[in-house]
Amino acid sequence: KVEAFERLDSKGATSLAYKVRIEGKEYFMKQLRPELRGDWRYRSVYQKEYEVGRRIRNEHIVTYESIGENEDGMYILMEHVNGRTLDEKLATEPEYFTRGRNFEKLFVQLLKGMKALHQAHVAYLDLKPDNVMLTQVNNDVKISAPELSDGNTQKVDERTDIYAVGQLMQYVKDMACISISPHLQHVIKKCMQPNMQDRYANADEVMKAITWKRKWRRALLIIAAVV
Repeated sequence: KVEAFERLDSKGATSLAYKVRIEGKEYFMKQLRPELRGDWRYRSVYQKEYEVGRRIRNEHIVTYESIGENEDGMYILMEHVNGRTLDEKLATEPEYFTRGRNFEKLFVQLLKGMKALHQAHVAYLDLKPDNVMLTQVNNDVKISAPELSDGNTQKVDERTDIYAVGQLMQYVKDMACISISPHLQHVIKKCMQPNMQDRYANADEVMKAITWKRKWRRALLIIAAVV
């Protein structure tokens, strides 16, 4: 039974968004708009989204909890993330991304989320600042309410999402006025190559490229210390 109900801002053309409390626990509820509740096509999309989302369990992807129907129509219950969207974080605390390795942390956690989706044979295809949350505690990435598309075509594969990750990181760099290393800028540029064949093949390749220089530098320091 729903104990509390709060309407949230939603830019979705087919869905309304709510924060609800059930048995003392908060959830995010995505509800099919009332005018679409009898349309089997949208109902089918909701069912498929839930089935695909439910099988993905990763700390950087919002968890799908259940699917149901009330007097207003079909809905999906998801984990409620206590935090801010990436755009909100950039607007209120852009300096966060300039401190330490926070920019790199965001990059890697986005890639870990994408890797989990791709291992489930899912292309996200909708990565943007509004769909990325940073938790209030520890600023960890949570990719929220994905419009999931199952399977791939000849023109869509893991490299499509790799491009989107690179584009998002370039956006964060520009919005926060961050000065990054030439190596990290090269990684972002390769993610965003117009020709898919010139991009990294998967999230693992990008993560290795991000950390390679740091690991090599550490190895050189160890060798120097031994010598």
